[in-house]
Amino acid sequence: MTYKQYFEDWDYLFNKIDVADDMTGGYVDSQDLDVLLKSPSKATAKNCLSRQIDYWFQAGIQHSNEHKGKSIYDLVEEFPKINDIAERHCHKLADCHNPFTQTN
Repeated sequence: MTYKQYFEDWDYLFNKIDVADDMTGGYVDSQDLDVLLKSPSKATAKNCLSRQIDYWFQAGIQHSNEHKGKSIYDLVEEFPKINDIAERHCHKLADCHNPFTQTN
């Protein structure tokens, strides 16, 4: 998969829908910045995007009144491209948390 595809998938999940839950705690996204600063390349960026996309499907999205209590399947109805992204990145929707949106 190309860097462009990784970025488009990441952008759709994180900016069109919502960011993954607990990006600065459970995921520690600052570690991606450290990796990018040590080795600034598209290959490194692609790996960081891949890890963040994986985390999005594993953790669900942050608390959101707009998406409160929704399952991944509810989100797929609203954002069908999620299914394509999941397939491209080898994620099974059935393995996602339910509800997918954190309820803090």
